[in-house]
Amino acid sequence: MFKPFRELLIIWYRWLSNSSTNLLNYNVYFATISSAGSLLSGPINITNNLLSDRFNDINVPHYFSPAIAATADNRFVLSWQDYRTDGRSIFVNNIWYSTIDPNGVTVLAPTALTSDGSSFNPILNSTAGNNSILSWVTDRIPHFAIIDSNGLFSKAATALPGTSYSSTDAVALPNGLTAIAWTSTDPSVAYVILDNAYNIVAGPTSAANPLDMFNTHLSITHDSSNRIIMTWTNDDSFPTTHLFYALADDAGAFTTNPAAFRNSSPGVITSENGQGNAPHITAPSTLTVSIDIKPNSARNRIEIESDEDGDGDDDHKHKHDHDRGHGKKVSVALLSTAQFNAVLQVDRYSLTFGSTGDEDSLNLKGRRRVADCRKRDVNKDGLSDLVCQFRINKTGFKLGDTMGHLKGLTIDGLAFEGSDMVLIVAEEDD
Repeated sequence: MFKPFRELLIIWYRWLSNSSTNLLNYNVYFATISSAGSLLSGPINITNNLLSDRFNDINVPHYFSPAIAATADNRFVLSWQDYRTDGRSIFVNNIWYSTIDPNGVTVLAPTALTSDGSSFNPILNSTAGNNSILSWVTDRIPHFAIIDSNGLFSKAATALPGTSYSSTDAVALPNGLTAIAWTSTDPSVAYVILDNAYNIVAGPTSAANPLDMFNTHLSITHDSSNRIIMTWTNDDSFPTTHLFYALADDAGAFTTNPAAFRNSSPGVITSENGQGNAPHITAPSTLTVSIDIKPNSARNRIEIESDEDGDGDDDHKHKHDHDRGHGKKVSVALLSTAQFNAVLQVDRYSLTFGSTGDEDSLNLKGRRRVADCRKRDVNKDGLSDLVCQFRINKTGFKLGDTMGHLKGLTIDGLAFEGSDMVLIVAEEDD
């Protein structure tokens, strides 16, 4: 799972086998890795289970199905399945979760989400804000909950109107809605659409498997038109032999009914829980940053040269090149946060600012053409902000513009942008 600042967190379960005693020990581990491939933390054992057994001793935990999601504030939510027996040939399965920061420090210690003994296969996905969506199956009923980066519930565990043996997945759509899908206990797949408060606004809608096969290993993603792309395998043979596909919209309707697109008699090998079989491929994401145009100015007033005759040419341009537009600048501050250090992380020469944010207006100083930027805590929050000067005559502002836009790249190549209000007025003649 990648973070906006390019950390990678890996989670896995490990079982140790003692060949002389036939005893097994299960634990869940994670590690964080930098964009350069160096180990930042771990491997760290988050479950710390010291007990071993032959898989049937009373109340000895066995950990499976690790899952992970990244949140917007640079933290991670983790989940896994805890399998035990109570000694009466009854098998108990519950879902646990935890949250950590990018340095591997625990924010919320491992906590039991369920205690019913019949909860399986946790799946985590990132969603809006600092939240993640956790989906799973309890007693053949799909459920979900919204968990923030502190481990608190933005929405408590909620049962969905359907049935499933084990397989769910979810995806946040570009328009702010969320889709949750599951393989049903009959030969079909189903899904619902949630609004931004995570209430159902469409569905459940189901579609039958075209070969009348039962289904598992579900994976979903989205395209740029808010359509939900689904893939899964059959669940009535071992090994599985077919891969299926369907396309659905954000209004609760299948636009392409389920179809088998690959089969193999030796078997089709896919991930154990299906997640990631339908990867989300988009253009590189853009980070939203906070900016302050003309720090300490309430109105952000910017004077531009007027074009009184409306011919698109400045009547005073050649006469007043130096003492009007060409010599005047406007300050723009990129505000630092706990997760974004504007002074250290910004590639200053990538900055563009103006009416659209694409204007090459950064002021360069001296013969060496040094970016005209300095650090300053403009909002008095104890963090140094990056304040840069931009040439007004290169910003492309026009009378009537109400917003100024800044774009740029971090030193790692991550795109960002920010906006602030402006008041554009015509410069008066001397």
